[in-house]
Amino acid sequence: MKKSGVLKVVITTCALSLIAAHLSPATAAPAAQIVTCVDLASGKERISKTGTCRTTEATAKWHLTPTDLALASGGTTKSLTICSNKESSPVAYQRIRTSCYRVMQTNLYTRSSILPAKPVITQVSSTSYESASLALASDPAANVDAPIAYYTITSSKGDVKKVNSWRELTFTVSGLRSATSYTFTITATSVDGTSPVSESSLPVTTPAYVAPVAAATTAPLAAPAFTLSAAAETKTVNTAIAGYTISSTGGTIASYAISPAAPAGLTFNTTTGLLSGTPTSTQSATAYTITATNATGSATQTFTFTVALAAPAFTLSASAETKTVNTAATGFTIASSTGGTIASFGISATPSGMSFSTTTGALSGTPNSVASATAFTVTATNASGSTTQIFTLTVTAAPSTVATLTTSSTIKGQTPVVLGTPSATLSSATGGSVTITAAKGADTSNSGSFITAFTKTSSSATLTKVVKYSSGANFTGFASDTAYNGTAAISTGDFFIVQVTAEDGTTILYYKITVTVSAAVYTVGQAGPGGGTIFYVAPTPFACGPTRSATCTYLEAAPSGWNGGAEPTRIWAQSTPFNYQFTSVSNATSPETATATAIGWGYRNTRAIILQGNSDTATSAAALADSHTVTVSEVTYDDWYLPSKDELNQMCKWQRGITGDNLTNLTTVCTGGTINTGAGAPSFLSQQYWSSSEADRGVAFRQNFGLGRQFDDDKKYTYYVRPVRSF
Repeated sequence: MKKSGVLKVVITTCALSLIAAHLSPATAAPAAQIVTCVDLASGKERISKTGTCRTTEATAKWHLTPTDLALASGGTTKSLTICSNKESSPVAYQRIRTSCYRVMQTNLYTRSSILPAKPVITQVSSTSYESASLALASDPAANVDAPIAYYTITSSKGDVKKVNSWRELTFTVSGLRSATSYTFTITATSVDGTSPVSESSLPVTTPAYVAPVAAATTAPLAAPAFTLSAAAETKTVNTAIAGYTISSTGGTIASYAISPAAPAGLTFNTTTGLLSGTPTSTQSATAYTITATNATGSATQTFTFTVALAAPAFTLSASAETKTVNTAATGFTIASSTGGTIASFGISATPSGMSFSTTTGALSGTPNSVASATAFTVTATNASGSTTQIFTLTVTAAPSTVATLTTSSTIKGQTPVVLGTPSATLSSATGGSVTITAAKGADTSNSGSFITAFTKTSSSATLTKVVKYSSGANFTGFASDTAYNGTAAISTGDFFIVQVTAEDGTTILYYKITVTVSAAVYTVGQAGPGGGTIFYVAPTPFACGPTRSATCTYLEAAPSGWNGGAEPTRIWAQSTPFNYQFTSVSNATSPETATATAIGWGYRNTRAIILQGNSDTATSAAALADSHTVTVSEVTYDDWYLPSKDELNQMCKWQRGITGDNLTNLTTVCTGGTINTGAGAPSFLSQQYWSSSEADRGVAFRQNFGLGRQFDDDKKYTYYVRPVRSF
């Protein structure tokens, strides 16, 4: 049951021993100090013979006057008259009187008198459900002549307790209520009175009361009794065991033991009785006796343990290999064996020409038969089982030594008539030849397979390198010479050196193929190589090209719709950013002028007009004609231009169907005939077309294709444009 809230104080004391002076009959000398005890309830005061007072009394310490002892600072002085016997008296005594008889000896005593200071509570804590501990700060100015007689402790719940004290600073307050919050105040009382009340302590809460539990009656210790969760186990070597657990149904077991000793690699715990670990060696079935012991007795159980050999586990040094027939193979060895000791090896089949060791499991030798990828099963066996790995062997045929070409090989799309005689020596290859057209010989467009397409007899051979040389060139530097990439024109007498390497990497053949460039023959009305129509065939070749350094025979007109739509129109000379419409073409560098009118001069005139500044294809007739570019049969033609005065006249005559001498005679003007009746003539308009020939500084020649007449006209006018090319 919970105790009642009665406030009790237990104090720890450190008594100050004061010895009172005794006067014997033999002396009448007064004591230097005496102690008196005052009953605070009745006010009676007595002289202490022992220097101490009862716990119910207050102590006062008096000093013989005069005295050299200092009084308490700030206090007052009280005096006491002591009457004692004279030396001649047969009786010794001391009495407290206000005055003494003449037969008595009078001694005056004094002491300091000061009220105790207000106590200071420094710490409070709960020590149990019904008690708390309080600590006070020491008072360095305490009056030693009037020690504290008792303290009065008052709780916040109204409990008051007076306790005696002799300089005690720690109190244990009992009789409190459980689970209750308290604060405390304290006053100190001495012979001189009671101090002011202290400040309240910090709050402290007592814990809840917990009733004591009656002690259980201890039964006699039973003998051990237990079972194992498993009676036996078999494990492969180097594999952790599951072991067993223990269920104890008897008295508490003090210790365990095992017999015989735990197997190698295992540990037996004498506290828990458990066996754990990883067996490191094989053993047959062995019975182990597990004994449990306590003060009353012991009990046993049996656990049978077997350690078996692990099944094989291994890896090969290689899982696959490809070898050429009759070439020694690397084969394989056993790279690692991580299971039980292997007793023997086997293989599903031994490759022809190779040998397999049933002891080491290694495959070695030289395969002598071509075979596709074949999987061989390698088996490792011991008493506990077997396991397998796969090795795949591919035996390929010896590499081909064929390094020849077939006659389907091409240069610029032309099949060589003769490949000639190849040679393993660079300088000895002879007899190869091919004929290509002039257009293809002149092409430098580098358009893919159109350049060279040499076909190898064996697909495993490699076309190592192709180099083009000019007629009569030295080709001994073939190894470092630049391979042909189609960006150089081909002329009659040029030749190609072709290097072919066989699959074996060592057999090399060289071909030498000499080129003949044939000139194509065209007639008026035929389709030209640039996709247009031939409108003029010269009786004898004429100078042509942008610098007139080339020789040409034919003039070709661009087809209808050449600009991707309707026949376009442009002015002859631009007006912006600079106005060239009233100036002559007069360049500081070649081509300087555009006044030429003859056949073969149109390209040069066109370049001169553009060089002057008429380079805007959106406004300039020459720039638009020059920009025309087409690709026909993988050959790019970008040499179109605005025709000269005579070239424009020849085109006019052809499209109007004029034939014979009138067509070939350059002095014949474009009269007669009907528009667009010439052989292969595309759709021309019965309108004015510009030539590239300048008539004067502000005018140029143009021609009416409906009437056939030529006039000069202002360069600012807009007329039709039809590009031509010469070759």
